[in-house]
Amino acid sequence: MGNNFSYLDGKSEFQEFARACIEAEDSLKTSPTACIRNCRAALEKIMKWLYARDGKFSIDEELNNSTTQDGKSFGELYKMMSSAAFANEVGRDLNKKIHRIRMLGNDAMHGRDDGRELTRDEATQCLRNLFDFVQWIDRQYGKKFEPRRFDRDNLPASKKGSALGNLAIILILAAALAIAAMSILGIEIPWSKIFSLTSK
Repeated sequence: MGNNFSYLDGKSEFQEFARACIEAEDSLKTSPTACIRNCRAALEKIMKWLYARDGKFSIDEELNNSTTQDGKSFGELYKMMSSAAFANEVGRDLNKKIHRIRMLGNDAMHGRDDGRELTRDEATQCLRNLFDFVQWIDRQYGKKFEPRRFDRDNLPASKKGSALGNLAIILILAAALAIAAMSILGIEIPWSKIFSLTSK
């Protein structure tokens, strides 16, 4: 099974953030929260790369001087994503998608006010949004752009699912060893009882 971002490894121009994107998807097997947190970290790396590479993007003075409702300064990622030059360049739909990554990333780092857990669907949405943004970056700045599609089938299974699968294998092996030991010791195996139990 591949990784939706693995193609970035072969693009030298994106090495500053390629590994962060790949690891964001790989971390879905650990937990949705870890995945979302890593999506946000990858997004921040991409934004810093973009601002350093393209001189037409700069943070609006108004954003630098304004504060949130509780008087705090806006974070650097928010300011980069909300500057007029960037927002106009990427368009409303894509900007909305990456702001979603930022907001869910904040929840992943600080927790939700209502205590709800972040879900695999939300993590998948972050990965898809990140993928769409990376495609836009590749189209604008890549050496050889090739359109690609996000493939949900490439997403890794959670460790919980893997643990259940491993438990089943362990139980089967334990049963096989018990049967082998009983045969070696000459203990009669009550096959009729076993089959009657499994058929219920």
